[in-house]
Amino acid sequence: MQLIEVIPISKSVPKESLFYFTGKKVACGSIISVPLRKKEIKGLVISKKSVSSSKSELRQQRFSLRKVADPKPQYLFSDSFFESAAELSDFSLHPLGSVIHSLVPSVFLSLPHELLKKKKTKQKGYIHEKYIIQASQEERFSHYKNILREQLAQKRSVVFLSPSIALSEKAYEKLAKGIGAHCRLIHSAMGKKKIYRIVEEILFSPKPLVLITTGKFLSIPRSDIGAIILDGENSSFYKEKKRPYTDIRDFAEIFSKKIKAKLFLGDLYLRTETLWRFEAGEIIEFLPPKTNLNFSNEARLVDMRQKVKKAGGFKIVGKELESLIKKSLKEREKIFLFVARHGLHPVTVCGDCGKSVSCERCSSPVVLHKAGSKNFFLCHKCGRSRSAEERCKKCNSWKLVPLGIGIELLEKKLKENFRGLKIFRINGDVSPTFSKATKVLDEFEKEEGGLLIGTEMAVNYLTPVSYSGIVSMDSFFSIPDFHINEKILNLSLRIREKTKKTMIIQTRDPEQPVLEFIKSGYVMDFYRKEIEERKKFGFPPFSVFIKIVFSGRSEEVLKEGEKLKEYFNAFDISVYPGFVSKVKNKYIRNAIIKMDKNSRIEPNLKKKILSLPPKFSVDVNPDNLL
Repeated sequence: MQLIEVIPISKSVPKESLFYFTGKKVACGSIISVPLRKKEIKGLVISKKSVSSSKSELRQQRFSLRKVADPKPQYLFSDSFFESAAELSDFSLHPLGSVIHSLVPSVFLSLPHELLKKKKTKQKGYIHEKYIIQASQEERFSHYKNILREQLAQKRSVVFLSPSIALSEKAYEKLAKGIGAHCRLIHSAMGKKKIYRIVEEILFSPKPLVLITTGKFLSIPRSDIGAIILDGENSSFYKEKKRPYTDIRDFAEIFSKKIKAKLFLGDLYLRTETLWRFEAGEIIEFLPPKTNLNFSNEARLVDMRQKVKKAGGFKIVGKELESLIKKSLKEREKIFLFVARHGLHPVTVCGDCGKSVSCERCSSPVVLHKAGSKNFFLCHKCGRSRSAEERCKKCNSWKLVPLGIGIELLEKKLKENFRGLKIFRINGDVSPTFSKATKVLDEFEKEEGGLLIGTEMAVNYLTPVSYSGIVSMDSFFSIPDFHINEKILNLSLRIREKTKKTMIIQTRDPEQPVLEFIKSGYVMDFYRKEIEERKKFGFPPFSVFIKIVFSGRSEEVLKEGEKLKEYFNAFDISVYPGFVSKVKNKYIRNAIIKMDKNSRIEPNLKKKILSLPPKFSVDVNPDNLL
């Protein structure tokens, strides 16, 4: 009989590890099925000893141990993967089980037993170096192909990571030419049987392979990985939006070091933090980062303030963009129009008292939508909807004024101005899944000419078009986030890169400096301006932020905030309301602990954070401070 210590692989775990006993043989590093509360979950065995040698310990336990009758051990992880996950867990201040759960596709935990009954062989290990490749997609992929061929010639496998399923599909189309026998595409939108078949090929193929996939599939054990290529490095899709806030970019860096593989970070514009690390000598240039992207197309800024004055009111599609649409229709060329927000109007305010209309459950601004002949308000934070036929909650006025441009309003106006025009649309409301978005794109591709409209989601699916227009992105400028200019630059450059001839950017705020960088393509000038501002205000990469989020009744969160200040009084902590101040009738407050970039999270701080109850959510290096 053995006493085994198991880390639960689950989103929310009560403890770092749990103890069970079993009469079956299990080895450390194996994954077994264990009972937890009223269900069975997967767990990772990290230690074992005989029950006879642990009698004194067992007598002191205040609870009875549960038995694992049929553990069915599987060996999914390599030692390097487990060690890397443990290091990320230590850095992110989250339990190892929840970190592993975020790094592994759920389908992996149900793989057939025969695929995983053997312990994984040790990683061979080559040379670990980190490189940056900041260049156009065409140039990056040209270099990627050379890297793949070099690694395959040396009998080494490569993992190619994309930030989304759509981009991994596109990467496969580009990279498999000439080396298709070595390439394997795998992602979570595939069916279970197909995933099982591809995993079997990857596990047992004697020849080196190129795995083209998304972040979670980095966990597939191969002992011959010579390089990891992480494309689209600036994409926020690499980071989980909920606990444990795992960032695949952090894991890829740790993992590549453990297995002694080369790591290549590529994008049109790399993260500001990554470029700073390059200048500090932490990362090597594979080729000098492009100072000017030298687009062959034309980008034009259109000041919509003048259009409003001349037209005597609010105008959605300016004269220049309207002419571009007409030109694309005449030439039977494709055009893409980007709009930042969902619905008809992203904001509605009272024309008398100025109060904005918000969600009754979570206090987020509601978006005005249309269904049939009726309008309704929808909260894109919590999903609650209600009729738009209402008075102002503050002054009881009927004068509710919708503001801003949403994708539904753009579609409505285009149909009015271009009767008979077939409009294709990709956004989270009409095409929320990979299969639905792909279907829309396929129909758009088949159409001679055609107009596609979309939000940020559509940019991942976008193929080259002759013309493009950013109808509205000004709402991004009002977001109080130190990353926002970088996000606007990255998103706009990606649209411009997919545009063959002309791109028009409509704005009511043309003095914003980032717009000129989008127009000129001088990305390193943007970097120098951005890094100066971050240094001035002490933002990353010159500091590390630890964000703590908690919620409750109004009086509770105020008290908890004061307690946190007292509890962390030895550290630089600020407590303030969340940007969305209320979710599901609970008030949200944030706390930020700021540390110097060069200082490690000291043991006392780590101990205090880890001792916080589960109601406190912790995010190291958060995407935003809101």
